[in-house]
Amino acid sequence: MSLKSGDLGIAIADPSTAIRRALPHAIQVGDRWHLRHNFGQAVAKEVAAWRGLP
Repeated sequence: MSLKSGDLGIAIADPSTAIRRALPHAIQVGDRWHLRHNFGQAVAKEVAAWRGLP
């Protein structure tokens, strides 16, 4: 098993494309923090839209 991190600390135009090319059989997964963070942002955006807030 080999793990590759998406947060390399360097600017890459499209990290997912680079990883797919280098490791075509790799399975990409999200970590819990990013999944929870993105979900929270989406929920906040929907609630704000539902309430009519900007």
